[in-house]
Amino acid sequence: MSALPASLQNPTLVLNKGWMPVNITTAYDAVKLTFAGKSKVIDPFLDFQQFTWADWEMLRPKGDEQVIRSGDLAFRIPWVIILRKYDKYHDRGVNFSRRELYRRDDFQCQYCGCRPGSKELSVDHIIPRSQGGQTTWENCVLACIECNAKKADYTLQQVGMSLLRKPYKPRHKLYKGSRHRMPPAWKSWEHLISEAYWEVELENDNA
Repeated sequence: MSALPASLQNPTLVLNKGWMPVNITTAYDAVKLTFAGKSKVIDPFLDFQQFTWADWEMLRPKGDEQVIRSGDLAFRIPWVIILRKYDKYHDRGVNFSRRELYRRDDFQCQYCGCRPGSKELSVDHIIPRSQGGQTTWENCVLACIECNAKKADYTLQQVGMSLLRKPYKPRHKLYKGSRHRMPPAWKSWEHLISEAYWEVELENDNA
């Protein structure tokens, strides 16, 4: 199979029938789903109206809008589709891993603020495990060698230290591309992606 034209490789946000984001697919797959009657196109620039493919293909592209070409015809790219029957969603949790923890804390010691490099940083339990502390997003931070040695097996209050910021559970990012590569409909996507929904409840390793 030959490579798809760039326009058909554009990302399309997929919603379930309850308007919850469940995936990002290609415009090519979005067209196939809509043409088969399994989804409808949502126009994020036109009050989120829903269109069957027969209705969508009648809409003419505007100005320099990106298009899908088929012979002499040009169709608007479906940036958002809504599935007609599917009402489930996948739990797309952020893995509780060392890599994600380093990303969250921006490779910075959360006690003194230094950035010595990943090899000079380690994961520290704010409330030590020996005192009942759990391995959770809220109780783990990055610490440099000096701060880790100073804090040792004590609480912050016991050694008179403090945190730069309160640790938190990272939110899942449905679209992971860089900002300059995001599609024109991205700002409209933001109205459809609920941050509350994508915030993942993570389990600790002591549970």
